[in-house]
Amino acid sequence: MWRYNMTNHQQTIVEKVDESAEIRLNVSIHAGCLEDLHVQTASQEVRLGVEPAVLKSIAETGVALTVWQRGVRNDWQAWLTQLPSQTLPCCRLQVCLDEAIPALQDACDASGMPHGQPRNDFVADIAKLVGIFLSQAACDKVQLRLDVITDNACKKWHRDCTPLRMVCTYRGPGTMWVPSDLSRQTLEKSEDEVPWASTMKTGDVAFFKGCGWPGQAHEGGVVHRSPSITGQGIARLVLVLDAARESMTRSTS
Repeated sequence: MWRYNMTNHQQTIVEKVDESAEIRLNVSIHAGCLEDLHVQTASQEVRLGVEPAVLKSIAETGVALTVWQRGVRNDWQAWLTQLPSQTLPCCRLQVCLDEAIPALQDACDASGMPHGQPRNDFVADIAKLVGIFLSQAACDKVQLRLDVITDNACKKWHRDCTPLRMVCTYRGPGTMWVPSDLSRQTLEKSEDEVPWASTMKTGDVAFFKGCGWPGQAHEGGVVHRSPSITGQGIARLVLVLDAARESMTRSTS
């Protein structure tokens, strides 16, 4: 059941999921166009937007997940989906911003990824995300993980214990997440599919605030998992960024 309320150009949509929980969506409307989406749950908020500025709101109290919904918009991203999976780079790096591009180019050489402008654009995009992460996390080095996934990795619903994590799926289906109202019900399902889960699109960029964030409760953080792809012939390419040092100061930007 849906209820709609319009007040000062803001539309509130309430979806009744079951008898114990509901999801409240605050959708900003401007000149008839949907701009940003705030998913307000009982204890935590999810911010979704089509501009990169939405990522900065992860520093706000009560915000547990921010998603820059940029989707697949570039020729190099289409090129990436057509490459043989064995040529996709897989690496573990600890780098500062200036080291990111050379280190990533080395990883691409090691995997046999073809040279050319699409590859350079792909590497530059990762370096851009490294810069965004370092600025938001207020640290000088990042732990960079680039994984090629062909099975149900991270198949169980879980929360992260890191302070702050950035995730971007460059190829294949993105990360699945659920509203915090439904965290308990979802965790009880373990590996099962749940009808209330949302799935990020290829190319979307997300900040997850984990229980390691200063002042965050142990049960804090959005419950999420990888999508089920075993036996489907899918090769996902997933970027994960974490702070490379234990101490992380909360960004006020």
